[in-house]
Amino acid sequence: MGTKPLLVEERIVAEGDWRVPHEIRHGWTLRGNGASFHSCHPYDLSLVAIQRVIRHAYDGLMRRPRLLRGTPEAASWDGLVEGMPNWLYSSVSIWVYEHFLTGTDPFGNYQFDVIALRQLERELRMPLPWGYTSAPIDQVMSNLIDPTMSINILDWCVGRTRNFLRLEQLEVMLSEAGSAWTIGLDASDLPELQRRVDSTVKELAKSSAEAGSRPAAHLAAAWSAQYGTHQDPTTVYRESVKAVEAAAHLVISPNNSSATLGTMIADLRNAPGKWTVQLKPDGVDAQEQIMGMMQLLWKAQLDRHGTADEGAPLSVTRGESEAALHLAATLVHLFTSGGIQLSK
Repeated sequence: MGTKPLLVEERIVAEGDWRVPHEIRHGWTLRGNGASFHSCHPYDLSLVAIQRVIRHAYDGLMRRPRLLRGTPEAASWDGLVEGMPNWLYSSVSIWVYEHFLTGTDPFGNYQFDVIALRQLERELRMPLPWGYTSAPIDQVMSNLIDPTMSINILDWCVGRTRNFLRLEQLEVMLSEAGSAWTIGLDASDLPELQRRVDSTVKELAKSSAEAGSRPAAHLAAAWSAQYGTHQDPTTVYRESVKAVEAAAHLVISPNNSSATLGTMIADLRNAPGKWTVQLKPDGVDAQEQIMGMMQLLWKAQLDRHGTADEGAPLSVTRGESEAALHLAATLVHLFTSGGIQLSK
């Protein structure tokens, strides 16, 4: 059937289960950043969202060795590992090596993607030697030993991989090794390394808004800035607020094109009987509680404006931005699911 690259943008994964069936997986031969299908099987690859893959991508696959089960050492085995532990290095180094491998010359010598290697050198500001064919890739392999540089190199390769099976292959390695990193999607739906978060929490946050909607886009940008390799708490908080504004606008202030979270809080306060909340606790004003959540998000964004106060923080912390992201996801879900709506 010839060479058929698997493109992330085309969302090519297996029909049915999120994992590629055993028969299909054994029918593909991986070569660098592409794949060749060398036999026919009764299964076809079809187009479905790669988010379905990333959502379930081997969360919980790690298992304690049998000899450790039920022992005091078992708990330490479950902890996530930062950087590039020595038990993961050899597997990841092969994966990265194959990313740049393009084939062999007539004499059987390996050839590498020089254009990609030079781009890596420039974008990561990582000088590479160019004295002989394998010199740059040898240096990349050496740099993988460094805890910080290894994650940057791996993230760079992941972001440029369009072969789903290779992404799945890497995710298995990371999960089996107990890595603190996993493969997720950035705000543009392209693969990137992200901090590993409990799969249930991740699902709740990402299902807060309809896929493709403005609130979902802002939440995706916030998630990437919080859990990606280039963490930016200020961006996380800003996008979290925008997500709530986008979700609440049509419910609270549909006629105000310049509405902000602050003005919508004021609208709620000025006309408390205009909206209905699904939850109706005894002795508690449910709308007041939602308004309180919105105020918490709005008032705690301490770096929204500049100030002459030397004691004021210049930016929010990672802890603050993470709390804001998950608070925003809850508010987005309330506004987009009918948790709070105009009274009929």
